[in-house]
Amino acid sequence: MNYSNTIRTAIVIAILSLAAAGAFGAETMGTSRGHDLDALWAQAQKTFDLSTHDAVLLLESRHETINEYGGRRTVIHRIVWIGTPPGLRDHADLRVPWNSEAAAFKVHLLRTWREGRWWPHESKVSPTAVVETLPGAVALADDYTMMREAMLLHDGVELPCIMETAYEIDEHPGAAGYDGFFVMQQRDPAVKVELKLTVPENAMLQLQGYNGAPVPDEAGGDGKSIHIVTMENLERLGSPRIADPSVYAPCVAWTTWDSWAALKKAIMPNFDNAVKPGPALTDILTEAFRNEPSEAARARKAVELLNKFTRSVHYDSRYWEFSPRPASRTYETAYGHALDRAVLAAAMFRKAGLKAEPVYVSSGLSGVDEGIPGLSSFGEIRICVHSET
Repeated sequence: MNYSNTIRTAIVIAILSLAAAGAFGAETMGTSRGHDLDALWAQAQKTFDLSTHDAVLLLESRHETINEYGGRRTVIHRIVWIGTPPGLRDHADLRVPWNSEAAAFKVHLLRTWREGRWWPHESKVSPTAVVETLPGAVALADDYTMMREAMLLHDGVELPCIMETAYEIDEHPGAAGYDGFFVMQQRDPAVKVELKLTVPENAMLQLQGYNGAPVPDEAGGDGKSIHIVTMENLERLGSPRIADPSVYAPCVAWTTWDSWAALKKAIMPNFDNAVKPGPALTDILTEAFRNEPSEAARARKAVELLNKFTRSVHYDSRYWEFSPRPASRTYETAYGHALDRAVLAAAMFRKAGLKAEPVYVSSGLSGVDEGIPGLSSFGEIRICVHSET
């Protein structure tokens, strides 16, 4: 027996074994914010046929924290495998809106896993990867230019790849309550979807699941109460997609409002104060309605004036839902989103001798749970107009 050849062979095998072990170690994604990424990836490959999907979510997590001072922090953590150009289009161009006067924005993770490594770095966010922009819809509306959209740009993106994103929006104290509505099933298949709610231990929190959403796990400690709803191995939402998937998809509604009366109390004083037209607008409306022969004619005149005096800014007014501008300011600037134009419309209708009250209409067909007070299930505000008599 040639012992020297045997020894050389053993050495080569040992070297190859070490190299393989090193490569395996380098190709493990590890853990991130309490989640085992390699286990999620293995489960995705086992559960879903990747060849038939544009993208698969390994994790979709939303964590809402209400602090003892009345502020709210929302943390989004998303990990997604992308296999096709349509999947890249859906997930790589991220634009996150936030109100810079009422909140702070921070990115925790923005990285891409490809070829056994993280791009650009395991933990650092590239200084050129987060670009703050002004939404085009408010570019010509100076009173709304506190709105921002953060463009999140991932480095190292090539197909296929795994992208991880984690960011937070920290809202300053101000609202008397908060609520939310979360559809667990996503546009793409998902290995794990979770909604986590953290509130002060003595805070009121109501939470209700629908269409098979599970009962939340609950925990506590350090003066906090934690509620977690988790679902795994979810197929994507049906196709063609409908405007209100909560009609059939598992979803969760939650609120910290004590009652609908408490919510009304938070809305109406600011609304009624904003509706007051002020001297200049009062004179204009008095003259405009002077020769109108009936309530119906004055109502039609009010609609005509609203469209003549203002252009609509097509931007989500929920960022100002408890702080509308005065009707006189909307008239002076000649623009407004749905809430501000509703305030101006109410001012006009009331000056026309009509009763005008704000109403909210559900944004879809699933209806509204009367036991969960909040605005998240509604679309934009509307005005109900009727005779005072």
